[in-house]
This record gives sequence, C-alpha cells and structure tokens, in this order.
Amino acid sequence: MLAAVAGVLVLLVIGVAAWVFSHHNSAPPPSAKQTHSASPSNTPAAVLPPQSAVAYGPDNGDNGSQAGLAIDSSPTTDWTTDSYRGSARFGNLYGATGLMLDMGKSVTCRR
Repeated sequence: MLAAVAGVLVLLVIGVAAWVFSHHNSAPPPSAKQTHSASPSNTPAAVLPPQSAVAYGPDNGDNGSQAGLAIDSSPTTDWTTDSYRGSARFGNLYGATGLMLDMGKSVTCRR
C-alpha cells in the first residue's frame, strides 16, 4: 500500500514538473492584452537622487526625525517604521503611513 502511494506521488510530481516546464516560456494567448512594449526604450535610465525625505502619516508619521537617513547614501543608516507585532488589527492601524521623497523637480516614474 505504501509503495502504491509513493508511486502516485512520484507520478504527480513528474506531471506537475512537466506542466510547469511546458508553460514556462509560452506566449500569452492571442486574446491577452499586452500592457507594455517588448521593445526597449531609447531613453537611458537615469539615477535620480532625492532631495529630501519626510515621514508621513498620523502624528507626523513613523520616526520622522530619521527620514533623512533613508536617502543619505550611507549603508550604515536607515529609516524604519514602527513595529506593530501582537496586534489583531495589523495592517489596519493607520489609514496610511510611509516615506515621501522629494526629487527636487517633477519626475515621471515608469516600470
């Protein structure tokens, strides 16, 4: 009985692996709508260093005095949010909180 179960599991794993490999590089169906161009952009990517960082949210955001540490180019400093462990309402404590970056000029970000 145990050998039969093991044999079925082996066949199942082989079947799943075959399906994954056969669909790994498959093209989208003809009805699928593309959301981006496959051709590369002619515009080179540019590094845009932020000019300032501000924590936002209720009570002036989390750790507002550390916000500048997120963009100071030092690998030894950082900005962190508060920790909400042990709360049954994790994820619903604030309407919004985060870090807002000012790039010093209007920029358009694309993926």
